[in-house]
Amino acid sequence: MLAYLRALQQSPASAEARRRLQAIEAMSEMLRRQIRIWFSMGSVVVKQITWASPACILESIIQHEAIHEIPTWDHLKQRLGPGRLCFAVFHQSMPYEVLTFVEVALQTGVTTNAQLILDDPSPSGVNHATGVSHDTAMFYSITSTQPGLKGIDLGNYLIKWAVKEMTLLRHADWIADPAIAQRVRPLLMRLAARYLLEAKRPGHPATVYDPVANFHIRNGAMVRQLLWRGDTSQRALSQSFGIMVNYQYTLDAVEANTVAYVRRGAVAVHPRQQDPDLAATVLD
Repeated sequence: MLAYLRALQQSPASAEARRRLQAIEAMSEMLRRQIRIWFSMGSVVVKQITWASPACILESIIQHEAIHEIPTWDHLKQRLGPGRLCFAVFHQSMPYEVLTFVEVALQTGVTTNAQLILDDPSPSGVNHATGVSHDTAMFYSITSTQPGLKGIDLGNYLIKWAVKEMTLLRHADWIADPAIAQRVRPLLMRLAARYLLEAKRPGHPATVYDPVANFHIRNGAMVRQLLWRGDTSQRALSQSFGIMVNYQYTLDAVEANTVAYVRRGAVAVHPRQQDPDLAATVLD
């Protein structure tokens, strides 16, 4: 056998095969260099994936998830809901083609079992036992959807981007930077709406975590509107990123609102409110 292989290597056919292989390798290297240029950091963008993202993007997330399977649309909705984040890399010329995506769980402390993240029926980023907001972002899954982009480290870029974005919120001076404030506004407003309407303390019925909200809602008020930069004092920025909320008391509805909250934990929202963040939460 060894003699045969040696003879084969020395044959004219083998030499021709090597020349063809060298040509293919040269072409492959040229393509790799070109792809690295096409998919350089200046050509890609990172976007947050939400339940309101286009269906084709959501389908791609379900299809390509490589670490923790997403068996149903309900499971996907849980991973995009309160206390959960998903960021994806796109090429600027292919806005609906997910290249790489990472899933993040907002936790209180480090979770040592992935099932505690995946099987949580109502994640909120709030510790239900203590009411303490999250202090840890756990990157529990990252997936590359394009085998042809092997060697282009989009995952490394994505994680560093996400860490930087979330770390910025620790410092109060981010609110003075219009570019940063505009970028984080949709996420913070959506989380604030979820916190006000859905984060509940255990009990029968469950009551909202926020003590001020609990006071007004128990007394029959309706949640009217979220106010971005409603209070930019240092204390407000550290407590709620400067977000405030308006409550409205409508005399004809006060009694019914109180009864619904005390008996069922239902939070009343003004029926004609125009706040898109509250509307999105109510309609989910």
